[in-house]
Amino acid sequence: MFERSLPAAPVRAGRPTREQAQARHAALLDCALQHFLEKGYDGATIEAIAADVNMTKRTVYARHPDKAALFRAAIRHGTEARAAPAHVIAGTRRETLKDTLIAIAMLRIALVSQPGSRAPAADQHRGLSFSGHFPDLLRNCGSALSALSGRDTGE
Repeated sequence: MFERSLPAAPVRAGRPTREQAQARHAALLDCALQHFLEKGYDGATIEAIAADVNMTKRTVYARHPDKAALFRAAIRHGTEARAAPAHVIAGTRRETLKDTLIAIAMLRIALVSQPGSRAPAADQHRGLSFSGHFPDLLRNCGSALSALSGRDTGE
């Protein structure tokens, strides 16, 4: 008699598991963030992002109705993935607004300098070009800074 080897794991066709779907969505958001950082909002396309993660445009649009929604989701995902824990952020509060901002800047430099950071400091300046499309994101940043410093922004 001869022995027959069985495949290690059968290839499963059909719907992905919840974990697989979550991993694919995270990969989509990571890829989208990279495209937006490298090409700017106007230069990034749904077609190129979808192609880079081997998805169809239809799949991307099923999760995000338009480019703006994908951008917002990618920014939120990237921010959450790279954010410092709350206790570390709270530790940046200083006596003056100037000292608090310096502490926040130093924390940000440390975060983007970490190995594995997928948003190099050199690419981050492109984020400023998004402000014309998403002024509410800038307002949210201002509100967060005022909360850290304990001051009112006047809004």
